[in-house]
Amino acid sequence: MRRIILNKAFKGCKKLEADIMLKDRFIATVVYNRNPIFPVDINTIERLVIEKLPSLKGKSFEICFVD
Repeated sequence: MRRIILNKAFKGCKKLEADIMLKDRFIATVVYNRNPIFPVDINTIERLVIEKLPSLKGKSFEICFVD
């Protein structure tokens, strides 16, 4: 199960930075470039994380958006 932690207002953001955590340990920071007209799609962000960090495939990781 993946857990998403949202601490940032997404309205108007073109670039989101997400910290990836695995068992309460920091793994990496992933940058997600988006168009602010469209809503944030969590599934797209999960696919981006797995594409950039293929070792996390099938593991329970957390995506934390911070200010």
